[in-house]
Amino acid sequence: MVIPLVLGLAWGRFAVAGVVLGVSIALLLHVSVAVLAILALYQVLERAVARWPGVVLVAAAAGVVVAVGVLAVAVFSAGA
Repeated sequence: MVIPLVLGLAWGRFAVAGVVLGVSIALLLHVSVAVLAILALYQVLERAVARWPGVVLVAAAAGVVVAVGVLAVAVFSAGA
């Protein structure tokens, strides 16, 4: 948090605005990166479905089967 504060002071008479903006960007940058990553994944999946709908359907079904299997193993292992 020190770097955004120091950089905000370089804004001259708008130093308070610079500090507020710098700290808010520092706090929200990881959220913005996560949203961009989700958007990129969505774009890739949308293009894959448009080009190879059958392959993506089979891959999605296999992913669901694997996820259910992992969940079942985790649930039954925790109970033992």
